[in-house]
Amino acid sequence: IEGFCRSIRIVRPDEINITLEIDVEASPDRVGCPPPSALAIAAGLAQSLTGAGRPRNGQDVTEFLIRQAVESRYPNVEVVAVRASRTPASPAAVPLSIDFDEIMSISADRITVIPL
Repeated sequence: IEGFCRSIRIVRPDEINITLEIDVEASPDRVGCPPPSALAIAAGLAQSLTGAGRPRNGQDVTEFLIRQAVESRYPNVEVVAVRASRTPASPAAVPLSIDFDEIMSISADRITVIPL
């Protein structure tokens, strides 16, 4: 910086595998098309939580985070309840705390969507 050497420290967060269970109410859209399947919802949620849209390190798993990811992608799907855990523990009510030096890792095979 400005011609002077600087030392920087890089923090590489530990990836924490997360298991999700979500209860949803899905209905036909405005033109009568059927709602997406539970597998499609799980795949869409996994896609929203990876890549460019991935939550930052230290970001907790909250109902708002999951609701925003699902309902913005599928307007005819309402998230009713969210349960999460660190894999392999059994999912419990959110929020699930993630430390600053950790980042969540999710995949569609660890997401269970339960239509109501």
